Amino acid sequence: MKVLRLEGAKILSNFKISIREIETINTIHWQLLLEADPSVTSIEKYLRKSKIYEAVQKDEIIGILTLTPRSIETIELTNISVSQKFENQGVGYSLLTHALNETKKKDYQEMLVATGTTSIKQLYFYQKYGFRFWKINSDYFTQHYSEKIFENGLLLRDQIVLKKTLAVD
Repeated sequence: MKVLRLEGAKILSNFKISIREIETINTIHWQLLLEADPSVTSIEKYLRKSKIYEAVQKDEIIGILTLTPRSIETIELTNISVSQKFENQGVGYSLLTHALNETKKKDYQEMLVATGTTSIKQLYFYQKYGFRFWKINSDYFTQHYSEKIFENGLLLRDQIVLKKTLAVD
């Protein structure tokens, strides 16, 4: 089990989390997954092929991340979610860093992540850590989700795919 110390986090300096791969999903995992993606069908589709990681602090599950291979050289970050009470404390960064390190070990050359055009906070987060806009899938959410999704007061229609080229060490 890997323990990460968060530098510059906004909480106590002894805040420690562990990130570990998991095989089974419990109710807390589902709640976190659904925070980031409201479609059970969509989640079930990618979970079958994904590596799943949880972030734990003092035996409490505080985050989850899924990675889904798309090709020999490309992997997609299909879900990342942090418990609301632990947001803005470095947990998402730690999950993403762990995912990037694991991905590089497997010789993937690029990581994709898709999010909505109305997902301002997420777009900032991914760009902050080196992801760049790659393509837009127009009307993705209106065509693939049965219920309308409103985010930041706007109807979510289009999907933005961001890409990060992984440096070879």
